Amino acid sequence: MLRIILIIALALIILIPLLLFLGLRTPSQPFDPYPETTPELETLPLPDDLPAPVERYYKAIMGEQAPVIDSAVISTRGKLRVAGITFPTRFRFIHDAGQGYRHYAELTLFGIPVMKINERYLDGRAHMELTMGVIENEPKVDMAANLGLWGESIWLPSVYLSDPRVRWQAIDDTTARLVVPFEEGEDSFWSIYDEVQ
Repeated sequence: MLRIILIIALALIILIPLLLFLGLRTPSQPFDPYPETTPELETLPLPDDLPAPVERYYKAIMGEQAPVIDSAVISTRGKLRVAGITFPTRFRFIHDAGQGYRHYAELTLFGIPVMKINERYLDGRAHMELTMGVIENEPKVDMAANLGLWGESIWLPSVYLSDPRVRWQAIDDTTARLVVPFEEGEDSFWSIYDEVQ
């Protein structure tokens, strides 16, 4: 009897890590395509008062006209490390340009979700549903979510030109300050560009 118990224990010691290894190597399935279609884009001319490095950047990526983007959906798959374990993951970020977002992510094992992250930033308030609980009504989290909103807007960079609440300030030939709204005041980012060759 002891021999059978030892064989079963040894098999489990070998089998469980092997299953985890295989499960962590199975990629997440992509989300279904987002049901909305991309509308025809309007454009706006680049403003005349952009700091020099910002103007160079926009001219390089867009030319003289920038698309007006009101919303964006970013869906992808990848890997996310939690507590030293790298999980296959899939995520979808939905942005209402300059207003709010929703982040949804799943960490998977054999393609089956084992951990979900569901967070949103709407009307200046963050709400995060994480494995360890819900976080909301936290002023510092709201501030971080606002910075996340504007930082992630690099995926839709024309919002930095089309939103009237946003402004650029020149610093030098390679640096500019991006001022964005936050609650009744403002927050800002430093934007650093390669030197002109």
